[in-house]
Amino acid sequence: MELALRHLKTTMGMEALRCLSLEMVEKELLAYLGADNLVRCLMAEAVAVAGVEMERLSFKGTVDAVRQYTAAIAGARNQRKRQQLWEGLVANLVRDLGPLRPGRKEPRAVKRRPKPYPLLNQPRHQYKEIPHRSRYRKAQTLKNSRS
Repeated sequence: MELALRHLKTTMGMEALRCLSLEMVEKELLAYLGADNLVRCLMAEAVAVAGVEMERLSFKGTVDAVRQYTAAIAGARNQRKRQQLWEGLVANLVRDLGPLRPGRKEPRAVKRRPKPYPLLNQPRHQYKEIPHRSRYRKAQTLKNSRS
């Protein structure tokens, strides 16, 4: 469950939720889950049309393709043009297949380095920067004092 939630947060861009109230956070999470389900349904349609394996389709590639096609589909003048664009979207998904990777393993590792800055937990006009105690600045101070 944790890995699925981490994947969802990364691919859908929901690392930081923007809402403040509990009710709105719940609505935002439900909107992301709905969008994830719609993307998965689109991937399933592409698999059904082309007869390829679901594992070969890229979730992130599908999200990017949907973002590219959304404005064109919404701005289509008639239903026939919308249908053509939709079929083009599905064809694009099938054209961009990932390689077969039997026995693939993904090692767990921390990708992002911690930042040496404190959290901004007050409004900017009230915030006063304090000297940091980060290793990076300490190392720079030691180098400067030795030279």
